[in-house]
Amino acid sequence: MSRCKAPRGDVGIQVVFRQVNVTLEEGTMCQLLYLLLLVITFSHFTDGIKLWNSRNPKGNTMWRGNWNLDRTTYRGQESVSAEPNPDGSNNKVNAIFLSQGSYGLTDIFSGAEFYSAPLEPRECLTLVYKVRFEDNFDFAYGGKLPGLYGGGVNCTAGGDPGKDCFTSRFIWRTGGVGGAALFTTAQQTPGFCATEGVECNDAWGHRLGSGSFQFQTGTWYTIQQTVRLNTPGQADGYVRIAVGGVGKVYDVSNVVIRESPDVKVDGILFSNYFGGTSSCSGSPVDTHAYFRYFVLKDNFC
Repeated sequence: MSRCKAPRGDVGIQVVFRQVNVTLEEGTMCQLLYLLLLVITFSHFTDGIKLWNSRNPKGNTMWRGNWNLDRTTYRGQESVSAEPNPDGSNNKVNAIFLSQGSYGLTDIFSGAEFYSAPLEPRECLTLVYKVRFEDNFDFAYGGKLPGLYGGGVNCTAGGDPGKDCFTSRFIWRTGGVGGAALFTTAQQTPGFCATEGVECNDAWGHRLGSGSFQFQTGTWYTIQQTVRLNTPGQADGYVRIAVGGVGKVYDVSNVVIRESPDVKVDGILFSNYFGGTSSCSGSPVDTHAYFRYFVLKDNFC
């Protein structure tokens, strides 16, 4: 009889494996046990526990009951529809129509936005969803994509500066360059703005991980964002971005996201529109962005 050992070259898995004080005969049983522990370990750290997922859209009622959306914040209903999956699959997807010249939810068919709280507020939450840009999509100067929020609604750039609240939305920039925009009324510590991948802007949101990935048109992307709130009075918050559902693309720690323990991660801020302050920054063409399979999980929390 001898003790099973993990193969060399993966120290992290060796540590996990050695904590299980099991002795087996060398050979097949050892290999099977090691593989089982490997699967369990990685499923725990990458999959997490699914807390909520969206329902498939039907007609124009894409935000059905389980979203629990705040209807007072719902803008852009005319842009919303349920359409056949552009990849030819036999299911419908959430489609947002973005008309030529549209920007910033300033006119009809310029996108959509609402706040959704399908779960009890939490200290940490992961949002996962799939997004696809129509083949003719022109990324122009940039735009907004769904993310997480907390501390109440209307806390995006230009919102109520007197509130203790935050939003952390995915964004795209020229050429489809991806990242996130964190807006918070809390003050950051010295040095945060010097962190690699951070572009600070108190008025319009701190850009995080800009250029860490890039969108292409005509392709479904699974994107994932985790927000872990800081301890009030400390700079120990955390934002992580991943693409494709596997692996870290960008993360930043030592973030101040809230000032009060009453602020939690409330849910999803659905945003989809071109940014900017004039039609020059709007969509160059009539086009669509497509969304499906929204999930809230506890990954990395």
